[in-house]
Amino acid sequence: MLSLVDHPMMQHIDTKIDQHEHSLSKLQVERIKISKELMSSTYNVARLICQNLNIVEHDRSVALLCGYEYLSNIQIVEQWLLEQLVELNQSYFTCPVSELQNRFLMRLNSLQQDAFLY
Repeated sequence: MLSLVDHPMMQHIDTKIDQHEHSLSKLQVERIKISKELMSSTYNVARLICQNLNIVEHDRSVALLCGYEYLSNIQIVEQWLLEQLVELNQSYFTCPVSELQNRFLMRLNSLQQDAFLY
């Protein structure tokens, strides 16, 4: 006895569904891979920037300057780095850490000047 799933049109649709599920699975794996790259890249570079600029990672002074009361300094550096990656549409940094460090320092100097004016 035949059922609806035996109909060629239904089998064709089922085949398409299987193909799309396979494509979706591959996309999900790629998404996880990129997420890990972003997290690793921002954390490692943030640690270097904190170390090079003598920023205490678990303190909150830099985060407070940036307007984030509940983040640590390293978290705010990571956030800033993530913003840079989003702007560049990249999953890792192609420029030297020193360049990122200088840009972050300019950002901090600008925030300090703004805070001084008010």
